[in-house]
Amino acid sequence: LRSAARRAAGLLVTAHGPLPAPLRLPVLREHATTPALLVELIGELTQPADAERWRARADALYREHQGNLRDCLMACYDLAGREGL
Repeated sequence: LRSAARRAAGLLVTAHGPLPAPLRLPVLREHATTPALLVELIGELTQPADAERWRARADALYREHQGNLRDCLMACYDLAGREGL
């Protein structure tokens, strides 16, 4: 992997957790999700009239999906289909 990266002049790796010991690379940037970010995304994706109903569910969805915003948004999609939100 390292020799390929040298030939390519660089390598950018993303991970959702710690890398295994042989692949330890320097961390350039770390990002974390928050319930506030979920609320912000929901606000951008919904009509203003519906945003408040979704905000009320955001904390529970965030906890249920352990901070995985993709899973939270998929759950919102499923809820909207079932409940007509």
